[in-house]
Amino acid sequence: MASDSFIQLPADGAGKKTRTYVNTISGNDVHVQWVAPTDPRSATSCVAVSPRIVGSASSVQNLFVLTNQVGSGILIDLDVLSIEMDSTGAVTHMSPNFLFTRQPTQPTGGTTAAKQVYDTSIQSNPKVVCLMGASADGTSGQVIVALPSVSAIGRIFGTRNHTAVGYINSPAEQLIPPVITLDKNIILRENESIMVSVSALNVLSNSSNNNYVIICKWDELRQN
Repeated sequence: MASDSFIQLPADGAGKKTRTYVNTISGNDVHVQWVAPTDPRSATSCVAVSPRIVGSASSVQNLFVLTNQVGSGILIDLDVLSIEMDSTGAVTHMSPNFLFTRQPTQPTGGTTAAKQVYDTSIQSNPKVVCLMGASADGTSGQVIVALPSVSAIGRIFGTRNHTAVGYINSPAEQLIPPVITLDKNIILRENESIMVSVSALNVLSNSSNNNYVIICKWDELRQN
């Protein structure tokens, strides 16, 4: 059976000190190094929820951006990105597509979205910025300008109503619908962004009858 033992080290020097626990073994004071596990996150899980963004009757509409700005000193570990659509009008054209792209810089324009942290004792990094394509709930006037021709990471179809009545998009109890899900988390380094957009083959598929809500959740990790 194993038993506690110790080895003798040189005498204490005059340099920096190491914190230890002291145990007495066989009449000797034995020092055990103090180890303090730390959480690598500079903030606990953060979340941003967009207001209701109205369709702009355009072929491309940028809805939401999450950016890790230069100088943040952290990595963004993107955990959840979801989008929900409600439409109050019938559409006779192809349903809109939702695109999920990584931008190699920070898009401009839009309105800054509020960030919330799960642990209020730790704040989100100020260099982590969320933009939304609306100035208030039920609007769409704030245009987010991004780089053209960026390949999509994900692309899915939105809903398309055959009639303007009698349609419910999702169960009321489903608070965060997993319309866009990530099997493996995506890391955003400094000066990288993630953007959610609507792409409509016909502008009538992205009319003002459409309403969009985006929910984004991420962790902020120190760069070691």
